[in-house]
Amino acid sequence: MADDLRSTLRATLVERVGPLLLLLLAFALYTFRLDAQSLWYDEAVSARLASMPLPDLIRWTANDIQPPLYYILLHGWTRAAGTSEWALRFFSAWWGVLVVALGYTLARRLTRSRGAATLTALLFTLAPWNLYYSQEARMYTMLLALSMALALVLTEGNGTRGWGVAFGVLGLALLYTHYFALFLLIAFSVAVGMGWVVRSGTTSRRHSGPTGAGQRLLVSMRPLVLPWGIIGVGYLPWLPFLLTRFREDASYWGGTLKVHEALRHWWVHMTLGAPETFLEKAAIRWLPLFVGVTVVVVGWGVVTVLRRHEGQHDREVGARLAWLLTWFLLPPALILFLAYRSPKFNPRYLMLAYPAWLLLLTLPLARRHASPWTRLLAGLLPLLVLPLFARADLAWFTDPAFTKPDFRGAIAYIRAHRTPNEPVFLISGHMSPVFDYYAPDIPRLRLPDIDVLDVNRVLGFEVAKDINGAIAGADGVWLLLWQDEVVDPMGVVPYLLSLVGEEDPRVPNAFWHVRVRHYRLPPGARVPESPPVEHPVQVNWENVVELLGYAQHDDRVALFFRPLRKINEDLRLHLEVWDEDGFFWGQADARPGPYMYPTTRWQVGKVILGLHPLPLVDGAPAGTYTLRVRLYSDAQPNGLDMLDAAGNPAGKDALLPGLIVNAPRPLTAVEGQEPGFPPLPPTSAAVNVVTYTLSYVMTDLPTLDAVRLWPTPPWEPGQRVYAQLRWRLSRAPREDDVFSLVLLNRQEHYPLVEKSLSAREGQDKAWPSGAWLFSQVRFRVSRDVPPGTWTLAARVKPAGTDVQHVQSIAEVDIRPSQRVFEVPRVRYPVGAVFGDALRLVGVDTTPEAFRPGARVPITLTWQSVQEVDVSYTAFVHLLGPDGRILAQEDHIPCRGGCPTDGWIAGEVIQDRYDLTLPADMPEGGLILEVGVYDASRPGFPRLKVADTGQSSVLLPITP
Repeated sequence: MADDLRSTLRATLVERVGPLLLLLLAFALYTFRLDAQSLWYDEAVSARLASMPLPDLIRWTANDIQPPLYYILLHGWTRAAGTSEWALRFFSAWWGVLVVALGYTLARRLTRSRGAATLTALLFTLAPWNLYYSQEARMYTMLLALSMALALVLTEGNGTRGWGVAFGVLGLALLYTHYFALFLLIAFSVAVGMGWVVRSGTTSRRHSGPTGAGQRLLVSMRPLVLPWGIIGVGYLPWLPFLLTRFREDASYWGGTLKVHEALRHWWVHMTLGAPETFLEKAAIRWLPLFVGVTVVVVGWGVVTVLRRHEGQHDREVGARLAWLLTWFLLPPALILFLAYRSPKFNPRYLMLAYPAWLLLLTLPLARRHASPWTRLLAGLLPLLVLPLFARADLAWFTDPAFTKPDFRGAIAYIRAHRTPNEPVFLISGHMSPVFDYYAPDIPRLRLPDIDVLDVNRVLGFEVAKDINGAIAGADGVWLLLWQDEVVDPMGVVPYLLSLVGEEDPRVPNAFWHVRVRHYRLPPGARVPESPPVEHPVQVNWENVVELLGYAQHDDRVALFFRPLRKINEDLRLHLEVWDEDGFFWGQADARPGPYMYPTTRWQVGKVILGLHPLPLVDGAPAGTYTLRVRLYSDAQPNGLDMLDAAGNPAGKDALLPGLIVNAPRPLTAVEGQEPGFPPLPPTSAAVNVVTYTLSYVMTDLPTLDAVRLWPTPPWEPGQRVYAQLRWRLSRAPREDDVFSLVLLNRQEHYPLVEKSLSAREGQDKAWPSGAWLFSQVRFRVSRDVPPGTWTLAARVKPAGTDVQHVQSIAEVDIRPSQRVFEVPRVRYPVGAVFGDALRLVGVDTTPEAFRPGARVPITLTWQSVQEVDVSYTAFVHLLGPDGRILAQEDHIPCRGGCPTDGWIAGEVIQDRYDLTLPADMPEGGLILEVGVYDASRPGFPRLKVADTGQSSVLLPITP
């Protein structure tokens, strides 16, 4: 008797008290700090819809991304409980507790084990995904509860009318809760049709009469006629809205779904609630554990079925496993398939399959299907998962990293600091439900004016009219920014306001995922209503994109583009900064517009704003700079061609001159790192470079601590040398801080170059003591320097003094000159002078060699008239009788080995070209065309021949 009493009490505790305690735990957990965080946008939409009259609610959801049932029920709930944050979320918490109860009941039905059912309920209670959505005023816990209720109906039904009605009503409720519930209904129907649903713990043999497979399938599908009839008739009024939403929903970017990323996001959400309750990178590290546990569970079921073929309970194991796997895998597969070409996907859409995964984890605890050792091992598997669940739950309540967007705090700050005549701009405008929830009395302008996010509604300069209407008579304006990278990726609104107002730097960026900005406006402020191009240009890249112009804003450059056609490539922008003396000071690569607004999203004809930092290296002096701009793609890595007015290629780089940097940029020390140098020019990347590091003692004088030179000594008289000098300064450089480089020995000195440290006065208060500044110079070794070893030194004359301080840099060898100054005899004398600088002495070739398909050598002999600072490109074209180019070669003289900016007056250079003639070359009337052009400038301008004004020399070829 006592044993029976103890057994009864134990059973009661397990059967009644245990589940009740779990429900109380779930209730306490899901309602703990329920209103501690702000509502975010989705929740505010729920609040707005719940407060609407039902007809308006239904009209709204007809254009929303979710159907209306949840909102209708929430509408009724808030009539009794109010619309506080706690009340709105409690409705979800109630459904979350119901999910735990249904999880217990389903596990009890599938395993027939009270212990397994209790463990399953504990999994559902602590599951981070269920906890998170139990504390969010959205439909997802309701969706889970309805899904599990339908699953429970399937496990206890037998195809009766009542079963069909229950299936149909719950299925209809699911479809009116979430559009993707359709895929769950398909999965459950497949399970019913294939006989995988275990009804009352046994496999139904009701329709075992027919012998043919097709007949058996038809008979097994009969029970689905009634429920699908109810679903079809009940959902028919809403079906057009579903189809419209799928066609027109623009709340996701286009493209192709990255399935591997979608699967990864699904698993980290499902297992640890990442990123809402667990850091995503950390969650990924735990994925092998969850995948391994799942594989072990499924493997156990497969082995159980394969090992025992005849027992009724073994067929039940197979049926239960097949049903749970169908529930777990088929809806996600269908959703991913649907989203592949139109990626309307979020991991929470796969929550429909979530209960199946948790039920799978405890399936090995089925009472009659496991030995004690197997049951012990099976019980340990969920215990591996539970500590991680608990860790994620704790993080949700305690770690600030998992805070929802803090609209409440941001709007409270605006309310506390705005003056009555300062409007608020919402960027994006679809966040108005959450703003109106917290501040229904504050005027706001929605930019753009949308109710649902539309990735195609990108703000442009046409928004200026709305801005001017809103700021008329205002002292300032507040911006509340959320998802602005989607609707205002170019930052047009803050850019326009910055042109007429001043941003308040005191506004904190302390609101999680939400930003607040404030601009003070002068009286009568109006933003420009057309793109504010300060320097118009006309640049057309291959009739794809045109550059309209640019404007400088301190250290940033605004580039204004306009696409001329739909762009299917992700074009990129290459920027280079050069100073007035032709020295290279930095480069950068980026998208032409903002990173979140690639060219594939650009709308034809819409002006695109790209704000780019001037890519000057730290340590660059003040001065006037030129920006070189190039567009390129993966298919054209060297750049798109610019077209002239006639549509002909005119180079690849647009030149934007006149960018003024008023203050030098100090290079400050980074602990443990030696400061470098400015980058070498792209044309000098392959030359030999030498760096000299000098001893340094901090003084009040500008002092060199390193010098980089190319080419590497030894040098010869007349040679062009480039130098980068790194100065250490205790104060800002001044305009009259002058330095020079010289070659010295005991008896003689030869000056090389003299230059100021900075083109403009610096600001002493902004200069960190001991910071670095760079200078770049070029010089020629004097033709008169005798061969031998010389000291390269720097002479520094600081501002306000006549005293010069000398620093030795390095010992360099000067070798005898190898240059040629004697003009050789040529076969075809020419004597044409290009640009008063380069004389084409003549041409050497063999006319008899000009045969179809032949490779003909041609030698040009040049003589420098005067020294130039430009590296010109020479060309040799073979023209046919009709003037058409038959063959050509263009290159820097000596194929880059002797550029024209290294020639000295009187020097003779011989340069060889090899022309490959076409096989169909005409006979007679051939002409060689020789000329020189500047490849670094747009349009490749040619040097004119001094006497004729022509841009080339023509030489007939006569055998």
